[in-house]
Order: sequence, then structure tokens, then C-alpha cells
Amino acid sequence: MKNREYCPSLIVWDNYEEGMFRFVYSDKVAKLWGTKKDNPDMNYEKLSRAMRYYYKSKV
Repeated sequence: MKNREYCPSLIVWDNYEEGMFRFVYSDKVAKLWGTKKDNPDMNYEKLSRAMRYYYKSKV
């Protein structure tokens, strides 16, 4: 995600320096993450839960 050139149609940086971004197509981002993590059942609900967990733990 840190590479601004990668998939700009899926992820848009609102404020790169502060780490603020948004998903343009959340379902596609979830599928890409599932492929990366070898989890074909990944969906946006599961991805967002994981993101909330890591956000709360300030990773």
C-alpha cells in the first residue's frame, strides 16, 4: 500500500504522510489481501475486522 503507483484504482491516499487512505473497491482489496495471505474466503467484513484489531493495538 505504501507504493502510490500500485493499484490507484483500488486504494486512494487521502493523506499519505498521516497514513489516511480509503478503498475505492473494498471487495477487490479484500480479495487481493486474501490471495496474499492464502485465504480464498477473505471478504471485506473479515478484512475490516482485522484492520480494526490492528488499529486498536496501534500497530
